[in-house]
Amino acid sequence: QIARGAVATSGRDFRKWTRDGKAAHHLIDPRSGLPAVTDVLTATVIAPTIFQAEVAAKVALLLGSVNGLAWLEARELAARLILDDGNILTSARMEEFLV
Repeated sequence: QIARGAVATSGRDFRKWTRDGKAAHHLIDPRSGLPAVTDVLTATVIAPTIFQAEVAAKVALLLGSVNGLAWLEARELAARLILDDGNILTSARMEEFLV
């Protein structure tokens, strides 16, 4: 539970399927028009509004772990990224919300 703001998680671990023998998911990269190729499995963001949290989670996932975390840090958003390899990246602001 958080006292202020909203939380959103976006991921490619739930809505996924196989098409033409290739794994696919519902998060489409606007640069390619195809399911995003990213090392981020899920992105959770805390932001002032649910709209901001949802958009930021999707952007971070689409950008990948390095660029996504940098993008979140530049906006001082609280976030946690879970990567395909099991590693977890946490933004500096997320420490305010962890118990």
